[in-house]
Amino acid sequence: MELCYLVGLWKADRCSTAKGVVGIKNKDNTLLQKFVEIVEPMNLKIKFRTVEGFSTTQDVYVCNSRLRREIENLFKLRSNLSKEELLAYFGGRIDGDGTIDAKSSHIRIYYAPNEISEAQEDSEILKTFGIESVIKKYNVPTLSIHKPRIFAAMIKNFVVSPSKKKQLNLLSA
Repeated sequence: MELCYLVGLWKADRCSTAKGVVGIKNKDNTLLQKFVEIVEPMNLKIKFRTVEGFSTTQDVYVCNSRLRREIENLFKLRSNLSKEELLAYFGGRIDGDGTIDAKSSHIRIYYAPNEISEAQEDSEILKTFGIESVIKKYNVPTLSIHKPRIFAAMIKNFVVSPSKKKQLNLLSA
């Protein structure tokens, strides 16, 4: 389950496309710590790096080709995962590249410009939960969840970010 969460978070916030590197780039220490908690039991050397740019972010990563292949394979075959594993995947994806706003009642997941097919597949997967969604093109492909209150109740235990978890709790109340 934890690895499925990591797949979603990695797809949203990966820090490198280099072969064998599994890591995330983020400002949220909660998400960086979650990455460490998942990877630490694997006895891999975890590396940290501060990146200066538009804003200061942290990279946390490991170099391990086997783990990278496992994550890529889980992602490729995600439609075959159990309901709980898929919710964990979406929890990671939302933590990395999602927005939740209880006031305007929306949940959105953002994808890179070249990830439209991934957004389409995720939309199809959501249908298996009875959740309808639509992909809109703002600056990037954006998966907008219809009836976000229902999805919020399903996903809230799989999201780690305190601010997003708070919005999900408000939305599902």
